[in-house]
Amino acid sequence: MKTALAGGDVEGAVSSFTEASQSSFRTNFAVLFPYLPQLVSGMGDIQIVNLIDRIAECDMQLINDGITYSFQVLFIQEPNGKWAIRSF
Repeated sequence: MKTALAGGDVEGAVSSFTEASQSSFRTNFAVLFPYLPQLVSGMGDIQIVNLIDRIAECDMQLINDGITYSFQVLFIQEPNGKWAIRSF
């Protein structure tokens, strides 16, 4: 997702999300398009906080203007075995 966003590939980034979440994130990324490279450059690695069955609760930190923000990233393992982002 981060690589796709850094390259301006919104559709590539959206493919990392669950089907139910893709439309809203597509819209959000389109609005933020001019700022995506700057936002992505401040994103840290995703760290697993909790893993239960097919749900992984993770944390991703973003540094913007010297301020660190923490975001929950929720992954769901889909029936085909692929892990996809549900929300962040």
